[in-house]
Amino acid sequence: MELACVILAAGAGRRFGGDKMRFRIRGKQSLIELTAELYLSVFDEISVVASPSQIADHPLQGQHNIRLITAAHAQLGISQSLIAGVQANADAQGLLIALGDMPYVQQKSVQLLCRAAEPGRITVPVSSGQQGNPVIFSKHYFPQLQELSGDTGAKSLIERYPERVTQVAMPDRGILRDIDQRSDIY
Repeated sequence: MELACVILAAGAGRRFGGDKMRFRIRGKQSLIELTAELYLSVFDEISVVASPSQIADHPLQGQHNIRLITAAHAQLGISQSLIAGVQANADAQGLLIALGDMPYVQQKSVQLLCRAAEPGRITVPVSSGQQGNPVIFSKHYFPQLQELSGDTGAKSLIERYPERVTQVAMPDRGILRDIDQRSDIY
């Protein structure tokens, strides 16, 4: 199944205290650069969703194989980023949806997840019995993803269609670790 990759990175970072996507990890790469590098190691091209205020001087602006997408109404919640990401990748057979604040996911976990993806299914990584991210939605779910609103994310579809979910067990705790506060960085 031919997959596209979209990284959702349009959040305001309120809990973090500012635009966390620009925060430099150990003084080097920004959080979004680190996350994008991970997914570019698996995909030839990725899409990154940002808010209108982030686009003009985005750290990934002009980078090869990265398509920046604007979520025009990002302030209305994560659903707007999902909608923008799905619309920009409407021709794909499936869409890996990653979160910009999860740089600790391992490359081999992304590869394992991609190999497990099937048409008509939702493919979810699981570590220690907990579902994590990224998640792959086959094209079958694009219409439902585009109907989400507010801060309702794609998890609502996983909960609505449990019989269509393929869980992929992996030891990678990075699929569970996001960066909400500065203390989450290591």
